[in-house]
Amino acid sequence: MTDKKRNLDVRFSDFNFDKCSQFKEFKYEHQITPIQKRMYFLMVHSKMPRGENESLYGWTGRIGLSRSTVFGIFNKGNSTMHNSVASKISLATGADEDWIRHGAGVPFPIYSYDEIIERQIEESIEEDGLVISTQIDKPKLQQAFETTEQALKDQHKIMQPGAKSEFIVMLYTALIDISAQPFDNQLLKTAIFNLENELEKARRSMSPYKKTLLIIAIYTLYIGDASNKEAIEQTTIQLVRSAA
Repeated sequence: MTDKKRNLDVRFSDFNFDKCSQFKEFKYEHQITPIQKRMYFLMVHSKMPRGENESLYGWTGRIGLSRSTVFGIFNKGNSTMHNSVASKISLATGADEDWIRHGAGVPFPIYSYDEIIERQIEESIEEDGLVISTQIDKPKLQQAFETTEQALKDQHKIMQPGAKSEFIVMLYTALIDISAQPFDNQLLKTAIFNLENELEKARRSMSPYKKTLLIIAIYTLYIGDASNKEAIEQTTIQLVRSAA
């Protein structure tokens, strides 16, 4: 299987189409359309590559395309692609939607680490049919993290996860209008404690921005199940590890 991390290093302009000779229907001597070229590139370089003995319809079915769509691309040589088709291909392969449709830009844009984490969190929540909680004020929570981290840095001090979660929630409460923005105090405190505790055990650091995103994700997932501390802890561990 193709290493997902290699996607960022792959240049479409450097792609050797001889690699596609493993696919039965591929005939390099035949002229292939720009869309077909991009599709063949993704069969080799994407987070869902095509198996050496996998049929064209087998792979395209795995990335969510109908047989009629595939026929249009590979048999009729369609020169345009609908937004919804490009969106499915992008979701399955990790490639940029505009590049898939038009060849504009690069196959795998290099997003900032924060952007990647935010997209992963939002996509996982959307897949579960959840709505990101609006109970937590994202800018204010981030401010509470930033203020705490800066104060500790300035004083050359550290704070244990329990005390730190208490302080951050206290500061956050002071920053918001609690009557207009009520929230589950204990759930927020538990989420922050688990995150800080896991980071401490793993000897890792994380920016206030990333911490805020992860906390809101955990809060959203457990807003109706705040007493399930074991599940919250396990989810936190998984999120921290996946953000490595």
